[in-house]
Parts: sequence; C-alpha cells; structure tokens
Amino acid sequence: MGYFPVDHETLSYLRFIGHTEKHVSLVEAYYKAQGMFVSENSEDPVYSEIIELDLSTLVPCLAGPKRPQDQIPISTMKQSYKEAA
Repeated sequence: MGYFPVDHETLSYLRFIGHTEKHVSLVEAYYKAQGMFVSENSEDPVYSEIIELDLSTLVPCLAGPKRPQDQIPISTMKQSYKEAA
C-alpha cells in the first residue's frame, strides 16, 4: 500500500476533473474528521515502517490478467507478441 496524503492540492485536482463542490467539501470534511488531511502545519505522520522506492528503477510492463507474475517489459512487448502469435 502506498500512502498519499489528502491535501489542498488533492481538492484542486478533484475540482479540475469535474467533481462538484459538494463532493469536494465532503472529501475534505471526511479526511479532516479522520485526522488524515494534511497542511503546511500538520505534524509528520508516524509509521511502523517506511520503505523508500527509487521510481527511476521501475520498468513499465504489462501483466495479467490470468498470471500477473508473468510480466512483460513494454520495451519488449512487440517482440513478445510476435513470438506468441
């Protein structure tokens, strides 16, 4: 699971993609009530474990749906398709 905090930028995005102001207000109220809305004044959250991932090391791939473990890198997708056909 990845944790991406809800903040004012999240609310701006919801408006940008067409959600109503009523929906945006509901999202804001819910996350504030849960103590999960962050702002510049929020304290840093405390986690039981933090895992850092260098996104530049990830390779885009296609997988599944029957066997998601059989990943095919996008860079070899065309060749893999030809071999399977």
